Amino acid sequence: LKTKMQGRKLPQNIVLTRPLSYFEMLDALRRCELVYTDSGGLQKEAYWSRKPCVTMRMETEWVETIESGWNVLAGPSAKQMKAARQSLTERPTWTPLYGDGYAADKIANTIASFLDDR
Repeated sequence: LKTKMQGRKLPQNIVLTRPLSYFEMLDALRRCELVYTDSGGLQKEAYWSRKPCVTMRMETEWVETIESGWNVLAGPSAKQMKAARQSLTERPTWTPLYGDGYAADKIANTIASFLDDR
C-alpha cells in the first residue's frame, strides 16, 4: 500500500498505517467519520461503532447493514466509491440489529428458571 501511495499528495484526514491490531482498529473507528473497506468483519464493526461504511465489493454477507442504511456497496473503481460515499448523506437512526447485548443474561435466566421448575 505504501509503495502504491508513495509520492501522492493525500488529504490530511487519510493516514497510511501498518496493519492494526483489533484494539487499534477499534480506536481508529472511534476517531473516524467514515469507513471504506472490503472486509466483512469491518463492515459489522463500523455498524457497531455507528460509523457509515462504504464496502468496496458488489455484494456483502451482512445485508442487514445495507438495509439499515449504515453500509453501502461500491465496486472497486474510484467513480463507484465516490458515488457510494455521496449516497451516505445523513446518518440513519441506529437500531440494534444483532440483539441488545444481554443474550447471556437471558439464557442464564432461562436455564435457572428451568432448573427451578424441575
